[in-house]
Amino acid sequence: MKTVGNWIKKIWGWIEKLTDTTSSVFLLAICLLIFTGVITRYILKFSLSWNDEVCKYLFCWMVFLGMQFGARDRKEIRIDILDTMLKGKAQIILDLVNNLLSILALAALLMSSIPLIQNGRRFTSPVLVLPMNLVYSCVFIGCVLIEIQYFIRLGKTLLKLFGRKEAES
Repeated sequence: MKTVGNWIKKIWGWIEKLTDTTSSVFLLAICLLIFTGVITRYILKFSLSWNDEVCKYLFCWMVFLGMQFGARDRKEIRIDILDTMLKGKAQIILDLVNNLLSILALAALLMSSIPLIQNGRRFTSPVLVLPMNLVYSCVFIGCVLIEIQYFIRLGKTLLKLFGRKEAES
C-alpha cells in the first residue's frame, strides 16, 4: 500500500507543478499581451482585436488553476471566529465539517459546469472563433483540482481526529 501511496503523491506533485507552471505562464502571457496592446494602441496607433479576448480567457484559466493552491494552503476566504474559540477535538471536528461542506459546494459547482461545457460547444468566441467549451472547461478542471485538495485535507483531518501521525506530512 505504501508504494501506491508514494506513486499517488508523486503524480499529484507533478500535477501541482504543471498547474503552477501553467498559471505562471498564463500570468506572464497576460502581462505581455496587455503591454503589447498598450504599445500598439498608444504608440503605433492601431489596436489588436484579439488581444483582450485572449487575456480574458487566460485569466479565467489562471484563476481556476490557481485556486487549488489557495485550498491547499488554507488561504480561502473564511470566517475564523469559531476556529479561534475552539480547541482540541472540537476544532478538528469543525475542520471536518468545513471540509465536507466545501467538498459539497464544489461538487455542486462541478456538476453545474457540465451543462455549461456541453452548451459551450454550440457557441464560439467573437474574435478568435474558439469553441466556448474550451473556455468553460476551466471551471470543471479547476473544481476537480480543488476537490482533490479538499479530499487531501479531509484525509489529514480524519488522521488528526483519530490520532495518527501521518496527518503531519
